[in-house]
Amino acid sequence: MQFAPEILFAAALAVVAFLVGLVYLRLRNRRTRSVGLRVANGPANLRFTCAGCSGQFTHSRRTLAAWNKGTRKFVCNACHTKWHGVLPPRRADVITKPKRAAKSPPAAKPPADR
Repeated sequence: MQFAPEILFAAALAVVAFLVGLVYLRLRNRRTRSVGLRVANGPANLRFTCAGCSGQFTHSRRTLAAWNKGTRKFVCNACHTKWHGVLPPRRADVITKPKRAAKSPPAAKPPADR
């Protein structure tokens, strides 16, 4: 049984197109899970070195939240508390937005003498 060269060429072309389609679908499905980027769920190590006292500590909710925001230098809770103690106290009028002053009508200008 012999096949015509056109039929063999068409079959080979169909197989190549099928394989390209499979590879495309696999890559597309992989990209949708992580939007095409490598996503890190958190730090590689569960412990970090404090930037303040150089001690080894386990990550807390605060440091994990900082990791998600992009920070890569962390401080322990004790150094963080010391840092908060050094900050100047907040004033209440700075925290709340000042109320808008009511606009007064423009004062009448005295007539110009000529």
